[in-house]
Amino acid sequence: MTLITILIALLLEKYSNWHTKLRDTRWFCRYVDWMYAKFSDSKWVDGPVGVILIITPAVVIVGAIFSILDGYHSFYSFIFSILVLSFSIGPNKFYEEVKKFVQLKQQGDNEGALWYLDKILEKDFSKNEPLLILKLTEAILIQTSKRLLSVLFWFVVLGPIGAILFRLANAMHDDKIENKEDSQFTHAAARLQYILHWIPSRLTALSYAISGSFVHASECWKNTREDSHQENVRTHADKNDDMLTCIGLSALQLGATDQNEKNQELNFDSVNETLKLSLRSVIVWVTVFAIMTLAGWMN
Repeated sequence: MTLITILIALLLEKYSNWHTKLRDTRWFCRYVDWMYAKFSDSKWVDGPVGVILIITPAVVIVGAIFSILDGYHSFYSFIFSILVLSFSIGPNKFYEEVKKFVQLKQQGDNEGALWYLDKILEKDFSKNEPLLILKLTEAILIQTSKRLLSVLFWFVVLGPIGAILFRLANAMHDDKIENKEDSQFTHAAARLQYILHWIPSRLTALSYAISGSFVHASECWKNTREDSHQENVRTHADKNDDMLTCIGLSALQLGATDQNEKNQELNFDSVNETLKLSLRSVIVWVTVFAIMTLAGWMN
């Protein structure tokens, strides 16, 4: 049933739009801010304990609903799993937005293209076109892991609980970083996101290597070194992100094997090639899931 759930969720992601409006996690970020403010006088809230205790109720609620529905009939828990997985993917249709941006940019509609670009990068972006395209390709490689493949990984491992855990941890981390909050709570949220993303990000990088130039990607992998000396709120997330972009660009033969020497001589065809690499990686993952199901390793 896990494979069928994943396939249905991917089909909904491709051909349906109704559920994208339900993916807004601002309600969860407001809940986090409310809980943090409510217990701000307590020392435990400003750190890992606070992060775990704040995120746990939402995860427990999802697990409880799944167990109750499964107790009635497996069909109900199956439908619930599809809904949770569909919610956890996203929040937006990232690939569609990138395609629309490239199309409008090539048509000369700069205003429309910038509207989509603001949604894609979700932060300040360069007006230098080669650098902008580099940032866009890097965003595709990173968000393919964060918004889709990592969610699928945790869904396979822990079911709906795993999918919603990763989605909410990622939302909490991104919200704190976007608001430039520097606290022990923010550092703990970054560490949680880094830990949850560590295994799936490396599996995503491996799928990039398999789907592209394995030789170039393997060279980058050998040269990639995680700098343990930097201690700031962005460090944890950057370790996974840098590895994904280095290996992804190398698999596309668009970047040097050294992550600090990325090639910025890119064009919009490079963006389309990056999208194709991401799609091939998704196919690799689904194929592996299918093999695991046939082998009886996945229920």
